Amino acid sequence: MISLYDWLFFALIATASLATTAILDKFILSSYTKDATAYLITLIVVQQLFAFLVLITRGYEFTYPASIAAALACAFQIVMWVSYLKALQVEEPFSKKPRTRCSTA
Repeated sequence: MISLYDWLFFALIATASLATTAILDKFILSSYTKDATAYLITLIVVQQLFAFLVLITRGYEFTYPASIAAALACAFQIVMWVSYLKALQVEEPFSKKPRTRCSTA
């Protein structure tokens, strides 16, 4: 039986996953690779491996409006990922400036 608060568990897991992904993406982009496009291509290839496994186990069905909408959503998601990864490569504006003490004389 599904209770009213089952969504809370999934919402917390989704938030934790998003935060973990952001930290890992920042770490990988700053430590291992400097090219966001190469990292994005690697992510797409890995995601397609998982999609291929789902196709093998569940089968393939083409439904006209849903498949076209999914392809458009995928294209939009790629544009958003490129923007996100480029933003992760930009340093924070205050991280390079030394802190100074303000004196009130």
